[in-house]
Amino acid sequence: MSLYPLDREIVRETDEWFYRSHPRGRELRGAPLHPTSVEDAEGRRAWIAEYRRRLAEKQARRRASPPAADPPGGGPDPLAPCQGCCPTDFLAAPPSVTLEAEENTVLVATDIQPAGIGQGTYSWTTSSQRLRVEAPSTGHVVTVRAGPVPNAAPEIGEVVEVTRTQPGCAPITRHVLIWIQKCKLFRLAQERIIAIATDPALRSTTPTATVPDPLLPGGHALSFGQDISFSTGRAQPHGPSVGSTTAVLEPKMRELLSWFASNDTHGKARRLFKAFLVPQTAVSFWSDPHLTAAAETHPNITSFVHRALSAPNSPERAAGGTRIHQALETAGWDINAAVAPTDLGVPAFNRGSDILLTEDYSNGLTVMVDGVQHVIVVAKDYHYDRCAREYYIRLEYVFYDVFGLDDIDLRRFGADGWPDTIPAEGFTAWWQLQHQHGYAPLITRIAFEREFRVPVP
Repeated sequence: MSLYPLDREIVRETDEWFYRSHPRGRELRGAPLHPTSVEDAEGRRAWIAEYRRRLAEKQARRRASPPAADPPGGGPDPLAPCQGCCPTDFLAAPPSVTLEAEENTVLVATDIQPAGIGQGTYSWTTSSQRLRVEAPSTGHVVTVRAGPVPNAAPEIGEVVEVTRTQPGCAPITRHVLIWIQKCKLFRLAQERIIAIATDPALRSTTPTATVPDPLLPGGHALSFGQDISFSTGRAQPHGPSVGSTTAVLEPKMRELLSWFASNDTHGKARRLFKAFLVPQTAVSFWSDPHLTAAAETHPNITSFVHRALSAPNSPERAAGGTRIHQALETAGWDINAAVAPTDLGVPAFNRGSDILLTEDYSNGLTVMVDGVQHVIVVAKDYHYDRCAREYYIRLEYVFYDVFGLDDIDLRRFGADGWPDTIPAEGFTAWWQLQHQHGYAPLITRIAFEREFRVPVP
């Protein structure tokens, strides 16, 4: 900073005020302010403001003109920064950082001297073979990515160099020290199925059809029973017909909504019925955000989520058997080598009374799903942290059921002769639409994610 001659008396008074009254001045105890440091920037501004105020008072007492932009005698303001002067320092932050192998960090270069010193440019380089300065490598902000290190290697200190250049000035170089550590091991090579639950009835019979879900890793195929089939003109195996045309049958099926979805405040069951009653020539997946939201908070689903993991800190754990945590432990915490358990029990939406029509029997969940046929648990992200002695895992839970009826459903719930209830006629109408009029069933698909951090011994 270049200064023209100052008023020595005002300088002395300002110094006395600063060391007596300003917090930074009291800390310095008479030592001078640093001319460029960030720490003393506020103190420098306060000293200048106080000097200007006292100088103005002195000039007023002498009946001088009010202080102008230029001091008496012309020329630039004696407290203005030197235009075009060269800088002596800048800040590279953070000056050091610990970075997990194969992750990245952001580094920032900042001018810490007055703007009048001129505009500078920054360039970032490194000679380290374990660091990569990602494009663009010029500018105030840059991203640096760490490369791999051996699993058992200690922290390794590497250097990133940043140079500030300005026309007519000597370049200034600063260094950032980056410590690379290898704590997070066994990252997920790709998304994979880590657990499977299947309705026991499906495991004990030959599947009628298998349907791949393209949203699952590898397009995993799901097996289903007779309830996924549909046809035209099939003979009815049980009970009387409740109508010969779709115009008669569709309203009778819709009557199920008034019985089993009277408390469905979001209309999810109505939307599912509407989708089914638009005749399709092929089975398709069906999802709904309100169905997913209801599942996420359902006690039976919450219990399944915790029991499927069965970690030491899970609120609920399965008694015996191998679950996700045990599979990881057997694989030495390497998820890529873990064998997915396939014997998890499936949950159901069956809370409440089927006689009094409460809870799931009135909010639409039982008539929409009831028992879930498949659950596929997909690992979306994972690492084992050997330093923190824990693993992190992000799981997607995908629940499937067929919105359709088989012959067993017809016998259990359908009409069997006079007098028949409205629900019984509704189930028979549903079966007839599917198996006599070719209405293809839908596969309900519910999916949501959960994250866990699990301590390990």
